[in-house]
Amino acid sequence: MPLYYLDDIKLSSFNDDTLNGFVNESVERTSLFYTKCGVFAVKKDKMFRVLVENDIVEHSIYRGLSITIDNSVQVLTPVTSQIPNDYYGRRIEVVDYKVPGNNHAYLTLTYEKDVVIDAFFKSDHDINTPMLQTTIDTFLSNLN
Repeated sequence: MPLYYLDDIKLSSFNDDTLNGFVNESVERTSLFYTKCGVFAVKKDKMFRVLVENDIVEHSIYRGLSITIDNSVQVLTPVTSQIPNDYYGRRIEVVDYKVPGNNHAYLTLTYEKDVVIDAFFKSDHDINTPMLQTTIDTFLSNLN
């Protein structure tokens, strides 16, 4: 599922006021470990190696805003060994929000210690489809 980043919007813009009109769809807690051997994730007490495939990035403009479209796919491969000793760890919470009645596009925020560290829209649809545009427009209308 492609990810759509609004390049001109600061992460500090994603807060309770700008989430007005969105409902919380899902929450996923993950621990990430960055090592010299790669990135590992622990989800539901199982460890995975995180691999990235199809790292094609495109750029577009919507309502005068620069949009980066990330078509990469994260593949989680089960691992039965230990994480190397030299790692940097993060505990994150990934929350999907949606506009009620629109199940085709999501606003996804990643939090670490209640601070937004990543924000993007995701949809199986192209940037020019009404389902994705409605979700982006709902967020943009809350900025004003």
